[in-house]
Amino acid sequence: MADALVPAGTWIRLEIPGQPAIVGFTYADPQAGFSAQGWKVEGTSLDQSSRVIVRLPMPGVPWRPLNPNEIAALGLESPPSWVAEFYGPQPPPGSPWGVWREHPKLKGRFLPDHPDDLQVFVHDGGPRTSPNPAEAVWVSVTGVNGEVFRGRVLNQPHNLRSVRQGSEITFVVADGAEFPVMVTDKYLRERGAWVIHPCRKCGHSELFDAPSDLMRAVFPNVPAGAQMSMFSAFCPLCGGVQVVQSKAGPDGGETAPAAPPPKRPWWKFW
Repeated sequence: MADALVPAGTWIRLEIPGQPAIVGFTYADPQAGFSAQGWKVEGTSLDQSSRVIVRLPMPGVPWRPLNPNEIAALGLESPPSWVAEFYGPQPPPGSPWGVWREHPKLKGRFLPDHPDDLQVFVHDGGPRTSPNPAEAVWVSVTGVNGEVFRGRVLNQPHNLRSVRQGSEITFVVADGAEFPVMVTDKYLRERGAWVIHPCRKCGHSELFDAPSDLMRAVFPNVPAGAQMSMFSAFCPLCGGVQVVQSKAGPDGGETAPAAPPPKRPWWKFW
């Protein structure tokens, strides 16, 4: 199983050529990446005089998962208590590490020698909420849920205040953007209730701010409880215009207009 994806949260046996075999538990280290930690095999037991840590994957090195009988015979704790204590939240046990490498949204974006690393636009918010422009940084992917990805920032942004080296971020692949773009949990919670029409200038199809935050920034005097069915925003990548439209539409509440009544269809800006 040298080339198969190694599962997270699993005891495995690594057969490294020219060295004693290693039995280790696989986990995600927030700083160093995917790893296995354990001991060298000595006969039918383990040499627990010194702990061994290896970074994964190890191309060409055969490995296999231990079965429950082997784990019990070696007296191994599963999962070991040190994982949560020192390395924090982990991927679901048994989930293949690196499945995102073949994801159609990301395939072809990774570095050949670092198959989990790619560039992502990170930001403090769009032009209505932050004066700082987005920056492209290197990110090591650590997880995926559908078309939403997680990763760790590898280098320090120059001017951003909310993102730094080592930050854990969430990102998506947006139309019209050279690189994937960072999104917040709040944005993802609200995103499904809105249609974000692509920027007419560059085609960018996402926002940098949650719609509720953007509305407060654009319309600070809107009465509390007012409902907005449509508004426009500046594209955070090129400064063009994006139209954001509620999927629900007016629902009987007070509607705050984004602009005076237009003399042309809403989608014509020029």
